Amino acid sequence: MSPDTAHSPDSLREPGAAAMAQCLAVQERTRPRSAWARLVGRSPVCEDALPWYVGAVAEREVAARLRRLGPDWVSAAGVRLDTHAPPVELVLVGPGGVYTVTTKFLQDARVRVGSLRLLVDGTRMPYVRAAREEAARVRSVLSAPPPLPRSGRPAPPAPAVAVTPLIVLVGARRVELVDPPRDVVVLRDRALTRWLRRRPRILEGVARAIVVDRLAAAASAPLVLSGRGAAKTETDLTRPPDVVAFAALRRQVRSAAAVRGLWLALFILVAAAVLGLGALHIEGLLGFTG
Repeated sequence: MSPDTAHSPDSLREPGAAAMAQCLAVQERTRPRSAWARLVGRSPVCEDALPWYVGAVAEREVAARLRRLGPDWVSAAGVRLDTHAPPVELVLVGPGGVYTVTTKFLQDARVRVGSLRLLVDGTRMPYVRAAREEAARVRSVLSAPPPLPRSGRPAPPAPAVAVTPLIVLVGARRVELVDPPRDVVVLRDRALTRWLRRRPRILEGVARAIVVDRLAAAASAPLVLSGRGAAKTETDLTRPPDVVAFAALRRQVRSAAAVRGLWLALFILVAAAVLGLGALHIEGLLGFTG
């Protein structure tokens, strides 16, 4: 099942859209959990869907962090600048400039970042090259001459501002920055908003609005913005179907984890009681023999 054809167009512009679509497609082919599996708290996410699930969760958690930056920052997920190329995962525009954001979920991995390569548990990954390519696509849109509007008046050019690619690492055990590339920023998710808030203010008011308008004009599908002007409330009636289904799946995962926690607590209590009774029995025998 292709995410572009089997899922809502609106959901494809949500954070983690591609990963959500793949996860749900695989889950649709999976048999529901048995009553016993639910009783013992087995996760509803099947093994084949798990990489897509954790990837989508990571992307959505990073997007949630970005929303805490405040109304001066605007982000758009799944930005399609070319019908023949995959969408840019996430574009962020704010006082600190323009950024492309790529999220990588690397549970318990050891990451080593150098100027020429990024290693995950010793394996070279193409993350830096891909991040550069995404930023270059956004940069080319902003540096191109603005399209002529219907009114005939030329649109104002986008301000000359760099587009910085960010690679956000989620779940890594260790991140070692040996000789990081100067044009790509690699950082952990928990450091993301703090790093962005410390950027010099180089894009204000009208200039920032022009950048967002240029991105919206160049996109082959309408942008779904998060930040200033975004909807304040959201219900299951207004959210894309994939988002509703994925949120339901996450609730099931949390419930399963809670059930496993209860079973573990019960096991610990029973074990402690058995050990306590055993100790009392031994003391009784020692007292009797003494």
